[in-house]
Amino acid sequence: MKKLFVMLFVLSVFSFIWAQEEPVTNEDKMEENSGKEEAVAPAEEPAPAPEPAVQQETAVKEEPASQPADEGGSKFQRFMNRKGKKALAGVKLGLNVSHFWGDDVNNSDPDAGYFFGLFFEYAFIKNLSLQAELNFTDKGDDDFSWEYFEIPVIANGIIPVNDMVWITAGAGLYVAFAYTNPAFIGLGRNVVDGGMVIRGGVEINTNVGVFVADLRYTLGFAEVWDDVECRNGVFSVLAGYAVPLPF
Repeated sequence: MKKLFVMLFVLSVFSFIWAQEEPVTNEDKMEENSGKEEAVAPAEEPAPAPEPAVQQETAVKEEPASQPADEGGSKFQRFMNRKGKKALAGVKLGLNVSHFWGDDVNNSDPDAGYFFGLFFEYAFIKNLSLQAELNFTDKGDDDFSWEYFEIPVIANGIIPVNDMVWITAGAGLYVAFAYTNPAFIGLGRNVVDGGMVIRGGVEINTNVGVFVADLRYTLGFAEVWDDVECRNGVFSVLAGYAVPLPF
């Protein structure tokens, strides 16, 4: 009997303890398992901080500002150098050998005379220039000689041999006005002359200017006297000096 009471007492104690405990749900099991995984999983090492980028210093070599090529010589010599300049102005002088030509000319002996002139040349495009002149020239033959103001305009082709030597050749027209021997004007002599110029020459460019040489023939179209087939013709051998202009 005592044993029965003891067993009942033990059972009542176990049932009381069992009633005090809460039932374990699935959520409780998941929380318990996650806690175990966190405890078991090793702690993740913090990612290493990124190393600062190494800045490579690139040596930049600064090129010195370009300087104009030293052409040598003084400022005067650099100014007188023709390189890069299109315009030219100068003087020419030389010797004429003049004569008459035409159907009414039977016997005309050549005569020597003078030539002095100013000229201006401008290269509009490469290898082509236009030259205007104002010349004082002696024309005629051994018997009759007159002096003229002559204004030619000549188109020239330019062939550079090198930077220093240029060969030129050209042709153009001229008009001229006699200014001496006015007594012949009343005898039917014409004051105005005009015609064609054919020339060839060379230009030598230096640091002190441009030296020129010129060989030309001037062929007159106008009659020297009214109603007489007699015209001027002149061979000229010239030399001169010119200055390049800064434009």
